[in-house]
Amino acid sequence: MIQRSSGGGRGRGNAVGRDLEASRASKMIARVAQMYQKSVGKSLRMYGIKYDDLLVDTKAVQEALHHISNDEYTSRQRRIARAADCSLKRTYLPDEIQAIQAPFDGYLAEKADVAEELAAERRELTRWSSFAVARHATFDFSDGVDIDDDDDDDELMRQLVQEDNDQSEFGADAVDAATKQRMLLAQTSSKFMQAMLTPSARRNSRPTSAPPSRAKPWGHGDGDERAKKKAAAPQRGQTSVSVEYLRQAAEKKKARDRDFARELQREESEYKKKITLKIDQANKMSVSIGSKRTYMLAPDREGMHMIKVVDSAGSDRVISVELGQSMSRNSSVKRIPQENGAATADGAGATASLEQRKSRMRGLRASHVANEASMADLHEMSAALMKNNHATGKPGDRTLVQEELKSVLASTIELTKVLQEQLHELKLKGWNFAAAKHNATAPAN
Repeated sequence: MIQRSSGGGRGRGNAVGRDLEASRASKMIARVAQMYQKSVGKSLRMYGIKYDDLLVDTKAVQEALHHISNDEYTSRQRRIARAADCSLKRTYLPDEIQAIQAPFDGYLAEKADVAEELAAERRELTRWSSFAVARHATFDFSDGVDIDDDDDDDELMRQLVQEDNDQSEFGADAVDAATKQRMLLAQTSSKFMQAMLTPSARRNSRPTSAPPSRAKPWGHGDGDERAKKKAAAPQRGQTSVSVEYLRQAAEKKKARDRDFARELQREESEYKKKITLKIDQANKMSVSIGSKRTYMLAPDREGMHMIKVVDSAGSDRVISVELGQSMSRNSSVKRIPQENGAATADGAGATASLEQRKSRMRGLRASHVANEASMADLHEMSAALMKNNHATGKPGDRTLVQEELKSVLASTIELTKVLQEQLHELKLKGWNFAAAKHNATAPAN
């Protein structure tokens, strides 16, 4: 019985020890969570985000936000992005986004359970290094955490840590070596950052032992020669090159403009010569048909070459060189001829104008008959020359034939010009000008 009671007391003592261990572990976890929440809250406060105890997967958050309306999503897009940037795989959502996710509490709760399982697995994998660090560290608990400092409790904690280290995969020595290496690396990095933040280091970052210039690699001994050639070569900046290019382009454009102006002037002079030649031909034709009308060159008007026509009665008008172009009476006719009956409206003027036109047409018919006779004579002459050539076998005088052909062609051109001029005059005055005047004066006679 005594042995049983002692065994039962030992079992009760072990149970009490386990309960005490669990309570202390829970208090320690709560304290660590409080400190972690405080440090993370400071970091999140920089982004305007509040700390939340619920760990939610980022992918789940994005899938949940996908079902929200467009207006609500766009209005809170920046806050959501900032919350997603807090961690690569975990995020702490503010109250504003949690209010949006109210319809998806069940969906997020499932993801929260998965996140808790992942966190527990991570703690299980990293608990050996955490216990080793806790063995060397000194904990400064606040007054709110009640932990007894009994020797028995400390001895029990040391036994638990030793058992965990003995059961670990690498052993306590490997954990101690890894911890020392991590602490040494942290000290080295902190010393380097302090040295770089000093004013002297910022002014001159090159150490005193470093050479003033970079060493040249092997096989590049001709670098000095290339540098000398580059220094001796004429160097022009980008601005000077662009200015020189613009100057050359301007000179080329000026040369093209000058050539174009010379070409225009040459064409204009040739065109003026042709107009003068036509005026001379028209004056000769008017003399040959017995007309007192003369032609002369007039100043240009609005870029068009003009010709001044002077009639026998002293009236003049200005027409364009392009015959057949219809022009208005106000712009083309300078003064209405009195000979044609425009100044007086009596029947005598109309009859005289009609007689003049008839006589002019008779002269044109006579010239046309003369041209036809000359053409017939030319044909007879060419036939006689052909017969003579066939009879004698010698070529005839071609110069005579060429002169006759030129004269016939010139007379035909002059006749065509006269007909075109009369057609233009009829267009200006009206096709039935003389007939209308004759009909108007017929009842009076």
